[in-house]
Amino acid sequence: MQGWVRLILFLALLGSTTYAVSLAASVPASLVASQVELPEQIIDVSGTIWNGQAILRGGYELKWQVLPFWSLFHLAFDADWTLTGVDTRLNGRASLWTRSAVTSVDGRAGWGLARMAFPGTTIACDGSLALALSRVAIANDRQGAVGSLRSGPSVCTGIVTEAAIEVPALTGTATMDAEGSRLSVAATAVPGVPLADLRIAARVLSATLHPEGSRLTGALPTSGPITVEYPF
Repeated sequence: MQGWVRLILFLALLGSTTYAVSLAASVPASLVASQVELPEQIIDVSGTIWNGQAILRGGYELKWQVLPFWSLFHLAFDADWTLTGVDTRLNGRASLWTRSAVTSVDGRAGWGLARMAFPGTTIACDGSLALALSRVAIANDRQGAVGSLRSGPSVCTGIVTEAAIEVPALTGTATMDAEGSRLSVAATAVPGVPLADLRIAARVLSATLHPEGSRLTGALPTSGPITVEYPF
């Protein structure tokens, strides 16, 4: 008899929790947006928390669809999302908690997306980037990614000077460990020769340009690696 009582209580708790999640998810996304400070890149928000969209600068659009079962299972805000624009189509599945977020990222991103996300950037390239990241983690004490990225040959300006630089097809590998995250970039044709490394650890971004990478710029010393650190 007690087993039946426990089962009934469990089903009642599950049902009430599901109802509460469904009720909260039906709240208009614009209402939530009005209560927080949104990034300057977001122009408008519509739909609901459950199924909504955000219009971003540069003609980009972010859509999301909440996954109720996985949200309950993870005790998090789980959703499938897509980000589209004239030069970009990305998608993934995200889990958001109060102070952290984890998502996958797959698809192709154009340089316009980078200019939208970082308005002050001086670098511009005519190519695009193919992303296959199984995990992108964002938290107060840890940021990083796991997966790969690829780009075709492109022409870039603003890397060192305004002069145009021909950049070969690139392949990048992102990894995470107990200390932080690392992205290693090499020419696709010569994968064993690193061009650049990015390292995030202890809230410091370290960018290292190796001699072969410096040689591509035609303006930097090539006698050894050049490393710059950016605390954040």
